[in-house]
Amino acid sequence: MAKVYDNPIDLSTNWGGDSSTGNLPVSGRRVQELIKNTFAKKGGFFQVKDSKFLQVFANEEDAKNYNQDSEKYADLVLSQIQLPNTGATQATMKNTILVTPSEYTTPGSAEIFKFKYLSYYDNEQDLSQMSGSCTVYVAGLQRERITLRSGSTYTIDVTKYIGDDVTEIRFTIDNGEGSSRSYVYEVTTVNLLVSSSFDSVTAYEGAIPFVYTPIGNIKKTVHILLDNEEIHTEETEVNNRQQSFEIPAQAHGAHSLEVYLSASVQGSELESNHLNFALVCIEQGNETPIIASTMEHIYMKQYETVSIPFVVYDPLNNPADIALKINDSTVATRKVDRTQQSWVYKSMSQGSATMAITCRSVSKTFPLTVDKSSITSEAETQNLELFLTSQGRSNQDTNKEIWENNGIAVSFSGMNYRTNGWVVDKDGNTAMRLSGGAAMTIPLKLFSKDIRQTGKTIEIEFAVRQITDFTSVILSCMQGGVGLQLTPNTISITSEQSALETKYKEDERVRISFVVEKRANNRLMQIYINGIKSQSLQYPDNDGFTQSAPVGITVDSSMATIDIYNIRSYSNNLNAQQLLDNYIADMDDIEKKLAIFNRNQVYDTYGNLSYSKLLEQIPCLIITGELSQYKGDKKTVSIEYVDKNNPAKSFTADGVVLNVQGTSSQYYPRKNYKGQFKNGFDMTESGKHEDAFTLDENAVLPAVNFCWKADFAESSGTHNTGLANYIGWMLKEAGIQTEPQKKNSLIRTTVYGEPCLIFHRSKAGDTPMFIGKYNFNTDKSAENTFGFAEGDESWEFLNNTSDRSNFRSADFSDDGWKNDFEGRYPDGNEDISHVREVFTWVVSCKDNIEKFKAEFAEHFDKKTIIFYDLITLVFGMVDQRAKNQFLTLYVGGKWIFIFYDNDTVFGINNEGAIQFSYDIEIHDVIGNLNVWNGANSLLWELVEQAFSSDITKMYQDLRQKGILSYDKIIEFCNTRQSDKWCESVYNEDGYFKYESPLIDGYTDYSTGTAQTVKTGAFLYALQGSRDAHRRWWLYNRFKYMDSKFQAGSSLSDYITFRTYTPSVWAGVEPKADITIGAFSAMYGTIRWGSVTKSERMREGEVKTITAPAGIKFNDTETIIYNASMIKTIGDLSALYVGTVDVSKAANITELIIGSSVSGYQNQNFKVLSLGNNSKLRKLDIQNCPNYTASIDVNGCENIEEIYARGTGATAVSLAEGGVLRVLQLPATITNLTLKNQPKLGTGLTLESWANIVVLVIENCPNINAFLRVKSILAHANALQRVRFTGVKTSESNFAILERLKNLKGIGDSGEYTDVAYISGTYNIAEAGEDDIEEYTKLFPYLKIVARKVLKMHTVTFVVKSQYGNIKGATITINNSTYSLSSGTANVKLLEGKNYSYTINYDGKTDSGSVSVGSSDVTITKTYNVSFDIMSMKPEENGKIQFAVAGSSVSFSLSSEYSDLSVDWGDGTMDDTTSHTYMDGDSFHNVSVSVANCTEIKVTPSELLALWSIGDNEQIVPASFNGCSNLQYVGSDIFKNFKGADMSLRFYSCSNLKLIPSGLFDNCLGVTDFSYCFCECHSLAEIPSGLFDNCPNVTNFYYCFYGCHSSAEIPSGLFDNCPNVTNFSYCFYSCRSLAEIPSGLFDNCPNVTDFSYCFSYCRSLAEIPSGLFDNCPNVTDFSYCFSYCRSLAEIPSGLFNNCPNVTDFSGCFYYCTNLTTGFIPFAALIKANYIDIYYSCSMLTKLIANSETPVSINSSTIPSYISELKIYVPDSAIETYKTATNWSAFADKIVGFSELTDEEKNKYGITA
Repeated sequence: MAKVYDNPIDLSTNWGGDSSTGNLPVSGRRVQELIKNTFAKKGGFFQVKDSKFLQVFANEEDAKNYNQDSEKYADLVLSQIQLPNTGATQATMKNTILVTPSEYTTPGSAEIFKFKYLSYYDNEQDLSQMSGSCTVYVAGLQRERITLRSGSTYTIDVTKYIGDDVTEIRFTIDNGEGSSRSYVYEVTTVNLLVSSSFDSVTAYEGAIPFVYTPIGNIKKTVHILLDNEEIHTEETEVNNRQQSFEIPAQAHGAHSLEVYLSASVQGSELESNHLNFALVCIEQGNETPIIASTMEHIYMKQYETVSIPFVVYDPLNNPADIALKINDSTVATRKVDRTQQSWVYKSMSQGSATMAITCRSVSKTFPLTVDKSSITSEAETQNLELFLTSQGRSNQDTNKEIWENNGIAVSFSGMNYRTNGWVVDKDGNTAMRLSGGAAMTIPLKLFSKDIRQTGKTIEIEFAVRQITDFTSVILSCMQGGVGLQLTPNTISITSEQSALETKYKEDERVRISFVVEKRANNRLMQIYINGIKSQSLQYPDNDGFTQSAPVGITVDSSMATIDIYNIRSYSNNLNAQQLLDNYIADMDDIEKKLAIFNRNQVYDTYGNLSYSKLLEQIPCLIITGELSQYKGDKKTVSIEYVDKNNPAKSFTADGVVLNVQGTSSQYYPRKNYKGQFKNGFDMTESGKHEDAFTLDENAVLPAVNFCWKADFAESSGTHNTGLANYIGWMLKEAGIQTEPQKKNSLIRTTVYGEPCLIFHRSKAGDTPMFIGKYNFNTDKSAENTFGFAEGDESWEFLNNTSDRSNFRSADFSDDGWKNDFEGRYPDGNEDISHVREVFTWVVSCKDNIEKFKAEFAEHFDKKTIIFYDLITLVFGMVDQRAKNQFLTLYVGGKWIFIFYDNDTVFGINNEGAIQFSYDIEIHDVIGNLNVWNGANSLLWELVEQAFSSDITKMYQDLRQKGILSYDKIIEFCNTRQSDKWCESVYNEDGYFKYESPLIDGYTDYSTGTAQTVKTGAFLYALQGSRDAHRRWWLYNRFKYMDSKFQAGSSLSDYITFRTYTPSVWAGVEPKADITIGAFSAMYGTIRWGSVTKSERMREGEVKTITAPAGIKFNDTETIIYNASMIKTIGDLSALYVGTVDVSKAANITELIIGSSVSGYQNQNFKVLSLGNNSKLRKLDIQNCPNYTASIDVNGCENIEEIYARGTGATAVSLAEGGVLRVLQLPATITNLTLKNQPKLGTGLTLESWANIVVLVIENCPNINAFLRVKSILAHANALQRVRFTGVKTSESNFAILERLKNLKGIGDSGEYTDVAYISGTYNIAEAGEDDIEEYTKLFPYLKIVARKVLKMHTVTFVVKSQYGNIKGATITINNSTYSLSSGTANVKLLEGKNYSYTINYDGKTDSGSVSVGSSDVTITKTYNVSFDIMSMKPEENGKIQFAVAGSSVSFSLSSEYSDLSVDWGDGTMDDTTSHTYMDGDSFHNVSVSVANCTEIKVTPSELLALWSIGDNEQIVPASFNGCSNLQYVGSDIFKNFKGADMSLRFYSCSNLKLIPSGLFDNCLGVTDFSYCFCECHSLAEIPSGLFDNCPNVTNFYYCFYGCHSSAEIPSGLFDNCPNVTNFSYCFYSCRSLAEIPSGLFDNCPNVTDFSYCFSYCRSLAEIPSGLFDNCPNVTDFSYCFSYCRSLAEIPSGLFNNCPNVTDFSGCFYYCTNLTTGFIPFAALIKANYIDIYYSCSMLTKLIANSETPVSINSSTIPSYISELKIYVPDSAIETYKTATNWSAFADKIVGFSELTDEEKNKYGITA
């Protein structure tokens, strides 16, 4: 030491020296004294280490041990400081920056900061104890901080902090010795990406099309690499548009494809993300397997899990057999199809290895390098009797059904190994999933022996999902009331006399450990949750755990899905540390494993919690001195508080007055303490002395009185302080303030606190001993915390049951009130006058709610009171409505309540026991006890009655603003509270508080004298962190309260549909009542239109909510709220619903929309949205005919029954696997895909299979796919594609394969294949070797097994007609059918066999037989057939093509033609226009190529068909007038037509059978179609839209005259012909025409002439109403419907809109079936009605709707019909009877009054 410095020294002294030392470093006696005095407060033994460090130990022995082994005994150093002067006065810091973030980067590119840190005094090689820190700031905000050690190199990955634009990142390195340096970088993100949806799983043959999308608005270069060699580069500026590149064909095998972009920006070379694909390239005939993967060398950390993606293509086998190997040792064998697979591997040891995937002789190897972990994670193995883990398992394992350990094998049932089995969960971890009723049994009888002798530990790590019944048992090892049991949110263990139970939240992975200690130990039964001790009791000495008939473990998924990750069983009782080690060892998540391992390294070498290690995690407080033992036992102590993460808050304090806090809690083994800091606080970092202290200067004012809460009755330590902090935050966010808060925002209405640990030592120098985890809170007596000042008052309620405590009495006449209330401010206050006033007023309001509402604001602050009412309800604060209320009055304000003592929340009673479910409400009663203390409080009763709508509104507002939320309460209770204490702290705290009093005993002062007591009375309160229960309770509580107040999640959580009340119905009477079954407790709320009803419902309860009476629903929106809380909505068939959306109803188990009741029809239902409802078991949409969409239940993997008969559904989309038992489908289904449905068999029915186009049956063992397809193919069908896997069939021949080979298929990845896809085994008694070879090639994955193989020979059938080949002819032989359209069929048949055959041709059959000898056979047949022109139709070739008949033919061309070339169809080609055939055939196709030609005409008698005019853009065929043999014309023949006249174009083409669609599409200028198809007697069909492109046509005179075969006029035929004036004779003599389409002439307003239009249409039975409504200009209807002998009725008002008609003569002439007539029409009195009903012999009624008789002749009305009555206006009867020619019918003329009302309405009679 260089210089003695004797001037006074304090903490502000300049240690580096000043003028008094000649600016030399300080040293000397005073320095040493200051250091020693500082340590003297700690006491103990001191030493100087290496001349640099002053160390303090508890005693000299500890120092000796440390000096012998400083690493082993590091924890013995109680404190240590760097001596301020050992040469250099300040440490030197040197940072070597190795890698910096880039100036420019691209999205996802790794950006790191790498540096070497060095800090030292004299010698930079001396690295001991020189720690520092590096803090990362992003945009000015601190994001992370790491601790540094001198001499080490660090890499900080900042990729996750890089934004989309410019990001500023600052790294500040500090050595803690005064040196600090910052490094600032700006990183600009350039948008440079490449994406692709390329399917690398497909096996590619030949060139490979690769489509990709470059992204980035800059010039960039595309790089494509194949097998690591660049095969293509291309510069492009394309942004976000697809590009393509063809990869050349590659050799058979696996290849790698890599694609990325590069660009140069401001001199920086950038690269985008890299896309990597593994290609499978195949060559036909090459049978070598291919294994492809994007991985090559695998690098991982010990305990980490890696997933290796791969694809296997085995040309000979699908699925392929593979082995997974490590160092040549097989770890698994699998069967895999050709889809993407993965090998999940977890490495437990470090080092190098070789991983390999093998298929037959091919292997794909992966070098593996595993880095040593920084931790050692090993599970306990001693006394382990069973360990089952799902890690590394797969549904592709060949032994997937095997799960065993230690000779104990699990048995499974009901598995499909698709939706269940070894399934990867949402976090990427493999679990054994049991779902859809699958079950497993573990034959380990846990309770077969007396485990009291050995102890027992059972650990189960699981997650429960998709619950349908909360009361069901999922896992059980229970017999005779003894064992363990798991229900959907409860797990329990039970002995003969004892039981433990705990709750957990569904959908979250949890590890439950049961421990039963030996009787020789402490007889404890314990439950651990995720490594934390959470339940404990002492079982009686004579208790029993042995089952009388021991059972194994059964797991059943009928009512819930369960994921099992790990199961362990030990024949011993493990301790807390062993259980925590197991929890960590079995973790899949390496990051979580490291974090939990590291945060639990908190023990010293003696197994005690280490003060120094825990300081790194959480603030710690040491109390030095004697501890208080009971309330009033005040002690003076010293306190040291250290917060390493916020050193500015660290302090020491002397002379602190310590006292026990709490009344009932003062005698607990672990106390709450109160501290009065009379001497203030010495702040460690700043060296300043403060009179008061604040934990958070942004949350609370400084104080001198604090309380440390042990939360003895609430073991998690989260509720009291966490909820107080949360409520304080809520009040501030909601703007609810007390009078003092309006002046100072730091004043609170709740206490404020933070978690910490407390250690104790008797004197300085002693080793601090762990007391427990505590909350460091402001004390309720800290006046400034709550802003109390003179004139304010605050009263604590002490009693739950008295009338005064419940505002039912205002009697304060004696001192009895002191048992109910205690003055908290002023402390000890006894002036009760103000309290009496408010109590008197409340009591006066009993039974007078209006007074209460009117005067309330004079006494209470309304918002605060409503908030208190609401929050105590929401969080189940059952002990804060009487006792624990703090009634408070601030000067200038009104009475409020302050929140205090939040232990009894979240379903916990005031004894700390989990007692209440999440659906409790204020006035609930369990047994004969109120759930809520203060349930009978008059004040709260009046508040709820008066302000129910205000309470609802506040809840809705708080939820909407995010102030009141599940995430927020979890943040305050977990993130800020329970998560601060590691698992080991919880376990040690649990032991000290609850178990140690039983095991070790404690000193009890409750009797007034100290006595040692051993008791298990406190074990009930040991409940660990309560995390699982808290999450379960709060999650469900929020959903429940949302449903009550219609807020939060409830607003968007609904079922919706449209409701109808049909006026006509059958089978099911319309009714809109809805039956709701509650999945979880809720308020069932339904809204019909504007009417809403709501009812409270318990979990599992079913209620029918009645619809509003007297309402008829018509497309009424109906909403059922709280959809996710509903299990069933009953039978909706009576609601006749329309669109239905239940996508949010994730818990419904059945949906019944339709009905099978006879006659039922729901015409409204058309749309269904199911969503991913994995719990749905039944769907019924029967008899909803207008539902035509696909039935999408793809997300409903557990559905068991689907009823869809009577719908119009076209497809059903199922999950990849499931438990379907019943699938009833309509005849309209076209696509049926069934995969992995082991329970589906006879329950599969279709109304008809005829429309099935695609049929897939995979792994459905109870469906005989071949039997089904045979049935389909045996009838008319639409089947096109088939995929069957795993078939096993025995057949007598190959007939079914012969049929299947003509169908197409679907591959493994859904790709289409050219042949049906069939895999499995095909057994046949005998088969030909050629057949076996042929069918094996066609179906390579179908194994054909023949007991006898025979030779085969070819039988050739040659079949012709007099015209040549017979199109459509077939031969059926050996159960197979072959086409003879080409004239021949070659059939392979077995040698030595006789075969019968049948030839089908031209509607006829011919049968015969053939015997197959030792050589090939030819059979020739010739038949006479009728001629079918379509059999001659050629493929189009771009030329003029036509068919001709006869031996000598000719055609003519317009005179200007050139370059003629004619193929005459007999092998002759020349350039002439006539030809003579010498081949003997009757018909030929001619093909003509010609230039400069505008017209072609074939001799009419020779022309059979004009197929096409080809590519010619000039030619138009001449008129076909008189082409009597013409049967067909092509749709393109008039494509060049520019004229206006189409008259006579097909006149007398008597053999023309059809008109092609689009024939006149290019005839825009045509005006005249008269006689166009006149006398086309064979024309059977007029195509729709024939005249759609002919808007200028005016004339259809005689157009379809004599088309005897035309039975139908297409709807809308004349819709685009608005200018037509003439339809005269248009459909004359269309004898087969049965009906006229409605609206046929609606767009023809200019027609004037309909004469003879439908004359002689003998089959016409009906005229549509309104046929002529849009034809106002018609003048002539003469003979329009004459001779329509099938016509029975004239629609009323047929001619009402035709006011200009002058001629109706003969209109219905000879309509011999007509029964009713009208005269006049539309009051057209002067029109010509001569002969209108001539010979209408069936006419019985004639309606004369005119006062004045029209002019008729003697033959207008048949005079010979005796039954005829003529109905006239009653007032005109006599006029008619005397009118000319009417008088002959005088006896038949009657008045309208004789008609019924129905008849009058029908005939349009209004008078």
